[in-house]
Amino acid sequence: MKFDRLEYIIAESPELPDILVVEADGRAHYESHSNESTPVHPEIGIYETNLTGSEIQSLEGTLNTPLFEAIPDHWGHVRSGERFRRIRVTTGLEKKEKLVGFRAPIDPAMRRIMDALDQIVLKVRLHPYQTVLAKIEQIIIGNDKVLTAVLMLSNTGPESVRCRNPVDLNEGTYGQLLFQAWSDKPRADLRPEDLIIANPLSPEDLRPGENALPFIEIGPGAKFSFCVRFSLGLQRTGRYLIRAFFSNSTAEMGGKSALTGELFSQTVAIDLP
Repeated sequence: MKFDRLEYIIAESPELPDILVVEADGRAHYESHSNESTPVHPEIGIYETNLTGSEIQSLEGTLNTPLFEAIPDHWGHVRSGERFRRIRVTTGLEKKEKLVGFRAPIDPAMRRIMDALDQIVLKVRLHPYQTVLAKIEQIIIGNDKVLTAVLMLSNTGPESVRCRNPVDLNEGTYGQLLFQAWSDKPRADLRPEDLIIANPLSPEDLRPGENALPFIEIGPGAKFSFCVRFSLGLQRTGRYLIRAFFSNSTAEMGGKSALTGELFSQTVAIDLP
């Protein structure tokens, strides 16, 4: 089955699906909107590469044995809020589409198609284009148990990327900047009430003289650092794990596109005296 365009929508979180697009000429484009479940790929953003002719032929063969349109799917049986996969194949003016959920058994032929597309996703993610990584560079614990952290955003791709300014996010409009903390203990022992959420008290751009514009432009390989103070309200001593959560839901402002999604920093440990 030949195609002009193939779209693979990966909805682990239905509100923030990741999208793979493969063109007939081999161009492959992948958009990642959350890194919470992909620690091997700690950034979010856009990835691009070119597939070989043999890879396109292999994918077409997978779509043809059996015919894509004849494979059973779960259309009409995926509940709102459930994770799913959507596969859309465009040939000329004709579109064929399948929806796959995870409550019911998945047809083996559909599973082979999904496995092939997942392998393409892994390949494309090796080629960042416009991607942002978040990292907590240091945390200082004050006598009042207010924490001061340096949050760093870096561009890990070869093209400039535009994203929300953490200082502007202090207002909580169309996005968020917050910190999450929990006791350093086995995951099996954690309960929902163990998660502590803290809103920053005063994000500050560490570049001298910079204004709190809604968006910042990060060049290839560039890093922007922000000083952030927050309180976890912790009374107990011990070791805690902390990560930053940075999100933006505004895809465009002032006629320019911006990175959207949920970006989690790596987790760091602190010892609360």
